[in-house]
Amino acid sequence: PKMLWQSSLYTARFLGDAGQFKDAESILGKARELAKELGGGNKFVAEVSLRCAELLNKWAASSPEYSPDMMVRSAFYAKEAADLFSEMTEDKEDYATALYWMGLNFGTLCRIGGGGTWTAERAYEMAEQSLAACMQVREEQGAAQGIFSE
Repeated sequence: PKMLWQSSLYTARFLGDAGQFKDAESILGKARELAKELGGGNKFVAEVSLRCAELLNKWAASSPEYSPDMMVRSAFYAKEAADLFSEMTEDKEDYATALYWMGLNFGTLCRIGGGGTWTAERAYEMAEQSLAACMQVREEQGAAQGIFSE
């Protein structure tokens, strides 16, 4: 399963970088389902969810306007990744990255008026909390000052 999910991540990243977001999301979704069936573990699901959150954010940003449906999915994936990475003591950088994307995605969801089960107010709270947690994790890790300016 490890080789499968790694190749899925590379393929999805390549497709996303080429602007083929729908195909990339499809590959990541199938890889995620396979990981759950084959016992790929939380690390794989967290990594795929993180890539989905990043991919959907970039896809939405390249569209004429942000789609509420796309941002709801993006926020969901970022939250799932952050929740899973928070349980893994060895992946603090991945956890901080998931919190960063969670903050961006929920911030955007707030800006477009909320969506799905999240009101604009709740999306704002989620964005604020995740970015504060991201700063804390990065401070604990001794991250370079440039990382904080992101």
